[in-house]
Amino acid sequence: MSPTGHLAFGFMAKQFTPKTPVLVLLIAAYMIDLLHFCFIIIGFDTAGYSPWSHSLLMALVWSVLTYLLALLITKKHRISLILGLVVFSHWILDFLVWDNLPIAFNKTMTVGLGFYNVIGFDPSNIHFDIPIIIATMLELGLLIFGLFIYFRVRKKLRIIR
Repeated sequence: MSPTGHLAFGFMAKQFTPKTPVLVLLIAAYMIDLLHFCFIIIGFDTAGYSPWSHSLLMALVWSVLTYLLALLITKKHRISLILGLVVFSHWILDFLVWDNLPIAFNKTMTVGLGFYNVIGFDPSNIHFDIPIIIATMLELGLLIFGLFIYFRVRKKLRIIR
């Protein structure tokens, strides 16, 4: 999924941890792709095969490490748990749209529902056509929903103060 869909979950998470800065939540939502770019640079991942960033095993590892780091910094289990779940939400969304996520480090063991394949979206050959319109609308819709929740929470927080 593109950054738009992932960032929606960062915005949505604000309702569960209102004192956490939204930037921290957005970084957590995009953490797996940030790691992916780093791992491509150092040669661990490639554009077509990314077990260090996008495998189920490593998504769980990154989520747990995020939880532990947040717990070390904040001393709050709720905030830490939300941040860990937001990191893992990235893998869940990718699972829905791609069909080639590694389970661990075996190239032949991949999973994913492949929604983008169903609608005919191919990120390596982007044309302005129906599949790109559908994918864009779905991701923007998800982002708008996330922003709606975020601004609703901000409004409630202002009323409480």
